Formats: sequence, C-alpha cells, structure tokens
Amino acid sequence: PRRSRFDDDETRDSSHVCVEPIAIQAQTLTGTPARETGDVFKKFSPFDGLQCFGSDQTTRRCQDYKVRYLCRSVVFSDPGSTVGPPTTTTPTTTTTTTTRRTTPSSAGRWSRWISVDNPLFGSGDNEYLFRVRNLAGFCQNPTAIQARVVGTHLSSKFSGDTFYAMNSRVGLICRNYQQISGRCKNYEVRYFCRTSSINRG
Repeated sequence: PRRSRFDDDETRDSSHVCVEPIAIQAQTLTGTPARETGDVFKKFSPFDGLQCFGSDQTTRRCQDYKVRYLCRSVVFSDPGSTVGPPTTTTPTTTTTTTTRRTTPSSAGRWSRWISVDNPLFGSGDNEYLFRVRNLAGFCQNPTAIQARVVGTHLSSKFSGDTFYAMNSRVGLICRNYQQISGRCKNYEVRYFCRTSSINRG
C-alpha cells in the first residue's frame, strides 16, 4: 500500500501475488467496510485494486484501507512453491511481493519456444507456465523467461505492449484492454531450466 497524508493507493501491479483475482474486499483499519465509509473511489475492482484520492472527498481525506482478494491461483514468494491450474477457489489474503528476473547460469538450457494462447480469442494473450511446465523439455520451476512475437520474433521488450505480468513463476499475461491498439500481439515464450530439472520426453 502507498499511503500519503490524504490519499490511499492500494492498487495492484504486475508483481502482485494474486494472478487473476475474481473479487475484492476492502475495509478500514478499524474494520468498517469500504462501501460504508462514504469515500469516493477512483478505482475499486479485483483487477485494479483500490485507489482513493483525498481531493475527491468532502472531508478532503481518505480513510486508511486494507484489501484482500479472492484468487483463482496464487504465486508465493517461497522458491519451493509453484503455480498450479485453477482447480479450486478459496479466499486468500494477499500481500505485494517483488519478483526479480534471474540471470540464467550455465548449468541449464532454454526450452523450445511455445505459444498456447492467442489474443484474438478471449481477453488477451495468457501464456501461463502451468500449461507447459509438464511438457518434455520444460520444467516445474524455471529461473528465467523470454518472450517474442510469433512470426516476426520481435522481442517483447520492443513490442510496445504493456504486460500485466511476465516472470518465470507465472509466465506471460497480456490484457487487450491495457493496450493502446486495443489488442495484444501474439506471443511465444521459452523458459530457462536447470539441467537436473528438465522433463525428459
């Protein structure tokens, strides 16, 4: 959370542990539900989080809020934990973590390039790790990820798209509504795996 004297910014970013939340709950630190405080919110949704500006309030200041999300799947900061497909839905209180990209060591190799989704169908291009981690040549816990545009092989760094998430724990998530063009490019990804962890075909 980013709290100033009059504002309260509880918005989510690409490093947030909840990959695709389906609900949000917010309340003040004293337990009053956000919808009962009378505050006006700039953002209040499971995708964006909560954002409140004091300048929008009759009191000229926001309450101090805490939020939690109902998640389909959760990414934990513990290196031994993994992301799995959304099999069950349970309420999960989440906190913000920072995911750092790891430089691949020589004791491993890159998987083949793969694309399992297309932005023409659905909300964007979702190249989730859990869809490929059991395939031959891939691994459960890769240490790095690379992405490029299918066909042109243009690196994701230069594609101009905004990514909701892109890391070796989750994969690549690109949402059409976040793009200036209204649609993500179609991406393929590959992962760097330690030699001992690579699935054998």
